[in-house]
Amino acid sequence: MLYGQCVGDALGLLTEFLTKKEAKQYFGKLKDCLEFEHKSLVDNPHQNRWNVGDWSDDSDQTILILISLTENKGEVNCRDIARRFLDWMKRGIPELGDYVGMGIGATTDRVIHHGSFLDDPMAAAESIWREGQGKVAPNGAVMRTSALGIHRFHDMDHVTKNAADVAKITHFDPRCQASSVAVSVAIAIMLQKKERHFNKAEGYNVPAIIQDSYDIAVKFIEIEEQKRELLSCMKCSDLKQLKLDESGKIGYTFKTLGSGFWALKQNDFRKAITKIVLQGGDADTNACVAGALLGCKLGIEAIPESWRNKLKHKDWLEQQIQKALESDEDICCINYYSHGTSCKECPAGYYGINCSDVCSTSYYGIGCTTKCECSPCHHIYGCMMITTVKQAIQMINTVKMEPTILCVHNYYCSSFVRLFDYDRIVIEQRFDSIFF
Repeated sequence: MLYGQCVGDALGLLTEFLTKKEAKQYFGKLKDCLEFEHKSLVDNPHQNRWNVGDWSDDSDQTILILISLTENKGEVNCRDIARRFLDWMKRGIPELGDYVGMGIGATTDRVIHHGSFLDDPMAAAESIWREGQGKVAPNGAVMRTSALGIHRFHDMDHVTKNAADVAKITHFDPRCQASSVAVSVAIAIMLQKKERHFNKAEGYNVPAIIQDSYDIAVKFIEIEEQKRELLSCMKCSDLKQLKLDESGKIGYTFKTLGSGFWALKQNDFRKAITKIVLQGGDADTNACVAGALLGCKLGIEAIPESWRNKLKHKDWLEQQIQKALESDEDICCINYYSHGTSCKECPAGYYGINCSDVCSTSYYGIGCTTKCECSPCHHIYGCMMITTVKQAIQMINTVKMEPTILCVHNYYCSSFVRLFDYDRIVIEQRFDSIFF
């Protein structure tokens, strides 16, 4: 997910603030092979501030939130995040060679400079919002919210509150809160992999994910017209509807939200991100949210290798992911466990958060998804068939668990031998008389 975010951000910098016409003029012929180094095709003072393969303030702030979570033992501390934003604005991320935070949005800049920002960032954000008569709803909160979808993802109330609270550090408008909640909740839903939203045969049920994310996010909005607009953007099936390069409105939070949920409906990471980038407008922000959602859905291997490997600060990003994994075991999907910088699927017989649960007596195998034809059965091996004494003894040696029930002589559940009731000698002596 974080790779998807940073890759989308870095690629989107190629066309940020260009019109759709300009973006296609420069890069249209490269739609099947667009790379970071094609940045050289545009001699633009704005784009030239970043090195090839670097990401922008969108991902900087996302990672600052992740670092805050890591260093505060998994707790969201809004004052700590505010302090990190202020420090970033002044110095950037020094270990990445920054000297200042680049790309900061107007709303974030005004809120950070508010006198009460460090003491009460939400009050500062509300003050700035009210000065604008409650009309300003930029995308500066939704762009950085993805990290809050992976933190304690199994607790949806926790995810929802954190996303809304962190949005309000700089962006108080209800539409900004709803946008952030929708993205974070969608990511959490995908990580949970509940039956309503996912099955191994068909993958993710995207319409169900969108509807359930909307149902939670819409609670933050009171104006009916805005509720309808939220749903329309989340269900958008054609990027043209979003008018991503619309003059004077490119930074509207619902445009970025719509880009992200449009991408969630796609199945090709390169094609989806490139299409968003070629729309121009606030392309880095639109593509970073899209990359986070689609990256979560498809996994890291779906991201083109050249994009992953050419991220300028790939090694540093890996370090931050590793620290987050070490500090929060719940960061892996349900039915997966933390292994280095990646998550691995639970071994047969185990499931749940960090693979901490054993299959029930009715299911067994990988993910505990295979239904037993005998009950109870072994959580790893299921109904183990034996027809000879030799097989019975081999099963005893293999399973090494008591009590173990084996289905015998091809009769599911009609004849059993409880191996723990007999030692091997007794089984050898009595096997024929009992079952044949």
